[in-house]
Amino acid sequence: MKTISAFKRSGFSMIELLIVIAIIGILTAIALPAYTRYVTRTNRSEATTALLDLANKMEEYYAQNNNYGTSATTPATVGASDTTQNGLYNLSISASATTYTLTAAPQGSQAANDTECGSFTYNQLGERGIVTTGTGTVNTCW
Repeated sequence: MKTISAFKRSGFSMIELLIVIAIIGILTAIALPAYTRYVTRTNRSEATTALLDLANKMEEYYAQNNNYGTSATTPATVGASDTTQNGLYNLSISASATTYTLTAAPQGSQAANDTECGSFTYNQLGERGIVTTGTGTVNTCW
């Protein structure tokens, strides 16, 4: 007759389980911020694409009206939306008869996560810019 000590034990000890949980926690602590930075950088393309599309609409508006509008010109005036496709940025226009500056300001989680670049700007001369208190530059953000 076999005794209990003769049977092979199977399973994990408490120490082994705690080590695995600690390893998972460390990997998560490293991977989650890196993933968040990646998503934030990827979402910036939504702002830059929307600004370039809005610039095209401004040029169409100029071709039809021989001016870029007035200080009351909005994206709706030129047939565009006030927000980007996924709502991560609000779009605005500052225009005069001969100039315009387009701005894409981050909203919600994008505003909270993208402290490096902040708002994007684009004007009638094709000059790209950013409005930020962070460390980003035009070349790294655009």
